Parts: sequence; C-alpha cells; structure tokens
Amino acid sequence: MKRALSIIAAALMLFSVLAVFSACGEGEVTVGEGPLGAYSPAVRITYSRPYYGNDEMNLSKLGWSFTENGWFDIIKKELGVRIVVEWSINDYALYFERLNTAIFEGSIPDIVDVSAENSAYITLNSMHKNDLIREIDDLMENYLSDASKELYALAGKEIFYPATYDGKIYALCQAAAGEGTAKSFYYFRKDWLDNLNMPVPHDYDSLEAVLRAFTENDPDLNNEDDTVGMAIDSVQSSLLDAFFNGFGAYPNIWIEDGNGGLTFGTVSEKMRKPLEKLAHYVASGYGDYTPVSGNNTTYMFISGVAGCVIGQTNSILTLADTIKRNPNAEIVAVPAFNEDGFTAAVTCGENAYRYYAVSRGCKYPEVLIKLNNFMLEMTERAGSDIELYNKYFTNAEGTIHAYNYAPVVQEDYPRRNCDNALAVEEALKVGSPEGLTNELQRMIYGWVKAYDDGDNSYRGWAMLYGIDGVQVKQKEFFDGDLYVHNKFVTVPTETMAKKGEELNSFAYLSLGGIIAGEQPVDYFDVFVSEWKATGGDDITREVNEWYKNITG
Repeated sequence: MKRALSIIAAALMLFSVLAVFSACGEGEVTVGEGPLGAYSPAVRITYSRPYYGNDEMNLSKLGWSFTENGWFDIIKKELGVRIVVEWSINDYALYFERLNTAIFEGSIPDIVDVSAENSAYITLNSMHKNDLIREIDDLMENYLSDASKELYALAGKEIFYPATYDGKIYALCQAAAGEGTAKSFYYFRKDWLDNLNMPVPHDYDSLEAVLRAFTENDPDLNNEDDTVGMAIDSVQSSLLDAFFNGFGAYPNIWIEDGNGGLTFGTVSEKMRKPLEKLAHYVASGYGDYTPVSGNNTTYMFISGVAGCVIGQTNSILTLADTIKRNPNAEIVAVPAFNEDGFTAAVTCGENAYRYYAVSRGCKYPEVLIKLNNFMLEMTERAGSDIELYNKYFTNAEGTIHAYNYAPVVQEDYPRRNCDNALAVEEALKVGSPEGLTNELQRMIYGWVKAYDDGDNSYRGWAMLYGIDGVQVKQKEFFDGDLYVHNKFVTVPTETMAKKGEELNSFAYLSLGGIIAGEQPVDYFDVFVSEWKATGGDDITREVNEWYKNITG
C-alpha cells in the first residue's frame, strides 16, 4: 500500500444511477449505486457497542457522547444512514452480559459490535447457533470498495475464520497489524561487537561465536567476568520465537501439516534441534535461562548483563533505556535468520481485532459494508486534511483517538508501520517532510528530527522509525511473505477447554527442563508421546474437524 489504503477510486464519485426500494414504514427509499451508495431519505440502523476505560471522558472532551458523535453526524449526512444506539455500556463484561440476554431473548440490534478475541468468538458462535445473524459473503462480494478488498487481501483469509460457519462468513472484521507482535528481531549490543572487533551475526554459527565472546571476552571492557551472551526466555512466552523459527519450528501455534490439515507446532520434530542448541548455550554459560518471562530478560539487556535478547519491533522503545544507563551503548537490530543465513519466516500475531455482525432482520444489511468503506474513504481524505484528521481521527494534542468512535472502525492494517517508516526514512534522507502523505507520517518525522536536534526523549522513536530503523528492516519479512499465522483462531475445542491449561503447563515444564539441562534432549520424545496420549491427539482431531469445516 503506497498510499494510505488507496481508498476510493475517482470512479466511485461518478455513480449516479439510483435504485429504488420500498421499505415498510419508511416509504420509498432511493439508494445510490456503488460501495458508498447513499440512502434518501436516511434509513435507520440500530447499533450496540461496548465502551471502556476513558471513553466517556474522551467523548465528553470532543463534545460527543455514547449515543451522539461526529462520526454518526457525517455518516448521516453523506451516506444517509442514521445510527441509533439501541444500547451501550461502559464496561466490557457488563456489555457481554447484556448481549447474551439479547441473544437469549432472540432480538439483537441491526449491527452489533462483537468486540475482540474470545468474547467475540463465543458470542459470534452463540448468535449463529440461534440464527440471529446473517452471512455476509454476498454483501462483501457486491459492496466492498476497492480499498476494503485491498485491506482484506493484505490481512489474509484467516481473519475471518472465527466468524466462519459451514464455509460462510458471518461477521466483518476490523483489521490489525499482527506483525507488531512478532518476536522477529535479535537485538545486540553493537558497541560490544565493536569492542571485540566482531561482525553483526547473520546465521547460527556467527551467533554462537558472538554469544561465546560476549560471555568470555569482557565485551564491556571493565575487566570483570560479569556478562553473558544471551538472555533466554521461556518457550511459552514466545520471546524465543525468532530462534525457533529459524529452524522451521513454530511453538504455541497451529500450522499446516502439508497434507491439508493442522498440527501443533510445539510437538513438531523440528523443535528438537533448537532445543538442543539452547541447552548447549545454557550448559556452556553463553545463555542465561529464566523461567520468568519477559521483564527479566529485558532488564538483563538494559542493565548491561546480557548482550543479546529477542524481541518485537517496538521492543526498541524499551531497550533504548540501555543508553540511558550507558551513553556509550549502541544497539543493532537483526531480523531473524534461518540456518542458511537468510531471513526466516516468523510467527506473527493475528491481523484481526474486533468483529461486527449484522442481524438477520436488518432491512439494509449492506450498510455494514458501506460503513467499512466509508471509514477507509475518510482515512484517505484525512491524510491531506489536518482539520479533518484532528476532528475524526486524533486530536491536535494527540491525546484522544476519535477514530475509535466510528460505528465500524478500520484504523490499522498489516505493514502500516513499515510503510510509514519507509516514507519517513525517505523524507529524512532528502531532508524534507514535503513528500509525506498523512499526518501520522509527519508526526513521526517530527519525533525523529527532534532526536536529531538533541532531544533524547525521542531516542527510541528515532531507533524505531529513523534511517535503517527497526520498522524499516521489517520490510524484509513483507517482501518475502515471511509471516506465519496461527491457523486455529476460534473458541477452544471441547478437549482444549478441559485439558488445554494442563497440557500447556506440561509443555512449559518439559521444554524448559530440556533448555535448563534438567532433562536430556531425547526427553522431547517422551514429552510428545505423553502430550498426545493425555489429550493432544483428541485436540488435534477436533482442531482438524473445525479446519475442514472452515476450509471445505
């Protein structure tokens, strides 16, 4: 996406042919053709959504409310759709209680914000079972704008899996940038590498050489034996993904088995070699293993104990604190590599956030799709209109995200951060922000320039978005189509619900025991066998029954 989603082609503005409908109680309604065809007179669409946190305060500052806001106003003006909030609750748990009551009573609003993750999956399943929502495949085919099609093609078909039953899609999805959660980078102390006259590692052989030197050769030049090569986290935390992924292993997610089905990556034979490597690092003293995930490994890097840690792109915002402690420190980010030294395919988070379902009784179900199209069209407009951007997206102070109060939200998309970083990098190289296409890019450019001008509070942002920044390096994964998504995205299976927590704990202890040297590498066979026998085989069967139903 060279432009901010390339939203609406000029041709859409030329649609003039009107279709005429007769709606009970509304008289004659004319509807413009195309993805943004407006209704005249305005049609009434009931709606529900949850609010939480500071929403009430933020809405008040904007002069809006739960039931009336600027998005509803402009949608009525330009689309001829009058959004009527049937009910909204400023508490997620209470919202779903109210929604479950509506499902039990057999009556839901025309459009329902089903929110995200397990709550969404469970609620969608319940509404489908009770025949309250309609399939939207036909609506998507007939009404999605080019920009919406482009967005969903980029996000991938998996984002609709939680809303798919018997091969049909029953809810629209808000896209997300799942790559942001990918633990896809090694972070190294570049100043330590320079002190030891060593190149930046690019494969597993050079990685081990660096970890050994960081441990044994006094990389911080303080004449003390107080450093270790790598801070090694728990397998279950996902902070080792870059390491495992380089060997073609994908723990904690369900991946394709090559025969049309799915298999659980944690029990794949490809786990054996990276486990053996990690156990070797720990036994040799090159790696410090901790069963306490996340914060401990980060602290070891920041405090100057460990010279290497694995993280995601925005981990640099935290790791930049290393330089606060030691002004001479330098950090280099290296994309995950495979055994041949090429960029590895890495585990990626979901490209989906919340879901929107449309009632089977809705007179104008295509409105759901048009609201999605309209959000993207507004995004395009706001890219070159600061007044529009500040009113409908982010206020001038950057403190309120007004876009979140649109009835259907599309604010993010895969590779957005990378696209913005590439644009900012080019602007930095030419020394001018003139070529930047949206307000966010101009804001980021300002942060990086502020750092360049001496404001160290923007150091992390400069390392993230500056020339050759971490977000720029993310381009390698996109160009090579190197993001691997979990293929099982829905409510837990029956056995998973009963035994999943127990099996996850078993995996955590078993694999951690191998890394720590408490068990030999061959214990992996014992682990896999017991995992399968104590529920894993049943879960695998259930997952594949679901997958067959989804994919046909």
